[in-house]
Amino acid sequence: MRLQEVKLRLSFLTVKSTSVNQSMQEKLINLGIDVWKKRSDMTSPLLEKEIFSIDKDIILLLGEKDKVLPKKDKENFFRTLTKSIGRQDFQQLNKLSQSKEVTHIFLLDADLPKNSEQLMHVNIVSFPSIAEICSSRENKEKFLVSLYKLNL
Repeated sequence: MRLQEVKLRLSFLTVKSTSVNQSMQEKLINLGIDVWKKRSDMTSPLLEKEIFSIDKDIILLLGEKDKVLPKKDKENFFRTLTKSIGRQDFQQLNKLSQSKEVTHIFLLDADLPKNSEQLMHVNIVSFPSIAEICSSRENKEKFLVSLYKLNL
């Protein structure tokens, strides 16, 4: 009896793909390979609202009426507001984050997001929209007086 020598060669192929079509994905699953997909951000309802922060301890949520305002007008409003209450800086945020620094949330013609239970320790105050506040001198004064009463 004659012995035959057999050599086996194993090769591994690493494939990186940013998008896999459905049929390829199904084939991979049938082979026992897990296909991971990136989850959408859990705060997607918040992305419908514009969120601003003043000195990291005051959060302002804008409502539907203020979405149509030009970006420059919003920046002017927040720059003026920041200086009026004796603060230094404002910035736009991508999401509402849980922070121990946040002390106040101002809802400018907006509703509080549904998944904001962790922010219940914060002073939450509702105000009219930026457009309504800036519509008259009396509205501006009333808004600023109510802010001063909060001892920011």
